[in-house]
Amino acid sequence: MFVVLLLLFTVIPAIEIGLFVVVGSDIGPAATIAVVIFTGFAGASLARFQGTRVLTQIQEAMARGAIPTDELIEGALVLFGGALLLTPGFLTDAWGIACLLPPSRKLFALGVKRYFARRVTRTGPGRAEMKGFHMWTGGVRPGPAAKEKKIDLGIEEPATNPGPRTIDASFSVVPEPPEDP
Repeated sequence: MFVVLLLLFTVIPAIEIGLFVVVGSDIGPAATIAVVIFTGFAGASLARFQGTRVLTQIQEAMARGAIPTDELIEGALVLFGGALLLTPGFLTDAWGIACLLPPSRKLFALGVKRYFARRVTRTGPGRAEMKGFHMWTGGVRPGPAAKEKKIDLGIEEPATNPGPRTIDASFSVVPEPPEDP
């Protein structure tokens, strides 16, 4: 990761400086500065428009009761693309515009989903692991007592399924700290 960050913070600025020199020698310094300022304003406007559009899609997905995963990824890409367009440079502007335009943004979102899908290991229903981070969804994470015994609630089951109900979970209680006299 360090090597990637080192390259991002050294190679990309060097390429941008080289592009400024080449473009500046072709169209002149004033026109180069005007292009950089124009892309900043145009990028901010496009990011605002696309951000509002993605936010509306997130709200619509939530209103349907769906989890807006694709929309959230696209929202992150819009934010990233807007930041790239506000950064002076031709290479970053090209990447920023690509992140803001819906067809290329959808391709980038698909790539992000595939990237994370390869790195997440499913360890069971509602459980996943990614580089040492554990995630549980859909209820209580069972503790060690749940693996040892079932807890009887004393509630009678319907005649179709005789037997007591059980909870397959345990809880830890942290005692309150003593009060100061």
